[in-house]
Amino acid sequence: KNFVNHLVDEPNDAKKWEEFAQFCLRYGLQIKAEQCLYKNIECRGGEMDVEMRLFLAALMVQRQNCHEAREHLNFILDQEWTHPNANLLFGLIYKMEDWPEMARKHFAIAKTKKMRDLGILPPKSSIPKNFRTEAHEFRVEIIDYKKVKTIDEQLTSKDCDSLFFDFIDFLLQRTVFNVAVHVLDYVQDKSSARYLMAKA
Repeated sequence: KNFVNHLVDEPNDAKKWEEFAQFCLRYGLQIKAEQCLYKNIECRGGEMDVEMRLFLAALMVQRQNCHEAREHLNFILDQEWTHPNANLLFGLIYKMEDWPEMARKHFAIAKTKKMRDLGILPPKSSIPKNFRTEAHEFRVEIIDYKKVKTIDEQLTSKDCDSLFFDFIDFLLQRTVFNVAVHVLDYVQDKSSARYLMAKA
């Protein structure tokens, strides 16, 4: 009621619309929460930053609207193709759709980015490349992806768990609990304090 009274008097308070969205999510009112987020975006002149797009994509996944989730994720990855959380969420979508090859690809991109951030891999060249938006000709071979060893497999289980926990924290802070539970399945150390806290 306080939210409603405030927003009647201050309908352009973007921050309050986002708070109201969180309130609605806590009580399972996702459609109402989405409406509040779109009001927030409207108050900001229609601008959506990466975090808002990722938030909306996660909400779309939560109600199994993968088509709309993809639109937000594609926008993010067209700007920054190695974005870890966007790649993890895309991987989750492909897992849900039983397309393990594509799921592995997106998880691998996120893990490799984590390895570069940790200094395990050397930084990429200073020339930014986005293979999603550049035209290249690739030689295609039919392979069994399950037998292919990729560089991301060198990431330790602890650092891999840290990557997934960072995304879980993002989701829990925004009350996207159902998606967070799915991501939690990918954590390997299920006895860690961080796992048990997230599970609670």
